[in-house]
Amino acid sequence: MTPSLALLLRDYREQVETQRLLLGKPLTDSDFVFAHPDGTPLDPSTVTHIFGRVVRKAELELRLHDLRHSYTSIMIAAGVNIKAISQSLGHANIGITLDTYGHLLPGMGRTAAERFDKLLKPWLSGENVAKTGWFRYAPRGIRTHDPRFRRPMLCPLSYRRR
Repeated sequence: MTPSLALLLRDYREQVETQRLLLGKPLTDSDFVFAHPDGTPLDPSTVTHIFGRVVRKAELELRLHDLRHSYTSIMIAAGVNIKAISQSLGHANIGITLDTYGHLLPGMGRTAAERFDKLLKPWLSGENVAKTGWFRYAPRGIRTHDPRFRRPMLCPLSYRRR
């Protein structure tokens, strides 16, 4: 929850507490945030209906659920960690979030490749390759240029001379 939302909710709680005290029904910790003045929960269709009226009055075409998608899209565009977004949406696992919003992550593969390349740049310099002489020992089709990244126990033939 953002700090600004926490402030808004505190102010709202104070208003509700005042109303409830006037009705003779003090607010308890088990009460809902958004409820009727007597504390009974709002029906979800009531919330949707009120939202629809506000949206029509503003001359917009928007469903309540669209706000959830907008929130997620903005968070992804801002570079927020996808796991944090998934948790804030209440998804059971990150796979649900990625399946639903993965299309909003264009260039993620490119970004990952660029970061990986930057990380490996010192190891893949011409000087390091010349020192190791990997090309003399590696079998055809080897993908890595630096034998330090290969495990002899996984690739025993990769260190054998031809």
